[in-house]
Amino acid sequence: MTKQQYTKPYIQRQVSGMMNKFGQSSILKPMTDFDSIKIEDLVEQYGSPLFVFSQKRIQQKYRELSQLLKLQYSKVQLSWSYKTNYLDAICRCFHREGAWAEVVSEFEYDKAIHLGVPPSTIVVNGPMKSGSLFKKCFKGDSLINLDHFDELCLAEKVAS
Repeated sequence: MTKQQYTKPYIQRQVSGMMNKFGQSSILKPMTDFDSIKIEDLVEQYGSPLFVFSQKRIQQKYRELSQLLKLQYSKVQLSWSYKTNYLDAICRCFHREGAWAEVVSEFEYDKAIHLGVPPSTIVVNGPMKSGSLFKKCFKGDSLINLDHFDELCLAEKVAS
């Protein structure tokens, strides 16, 4: 492998309306509709700021990702990260598609159970797991990623 020649970094002024170095315009074009619903109507009905999710788009993107991964990995299993967004409707949408729950706290674990997620399809991550969370995980046969030896010691203590 040959060593690449050093290129001095530089700052380039971006002009509004022109394409940037990534081939995209730097002018933001506001959306006028979302899933065939006028944004103006949504803001009028619900106010602003407003966060809107598309169940159709979530399902479409989940299925695309799942199919692509399964082409390469036959035993792939997607999990929805509750820390990303733990709104009930969003979580249910992912679970209906087959996603497991990925949680980092006892609150999120309890939320997944409340939403009907089988404990054996909950993946528990994060560096601050409590003894009571370990008890729930062991009872429900949940998957636990241990992040450090202190957690291993706590898990052994709770299990005995």
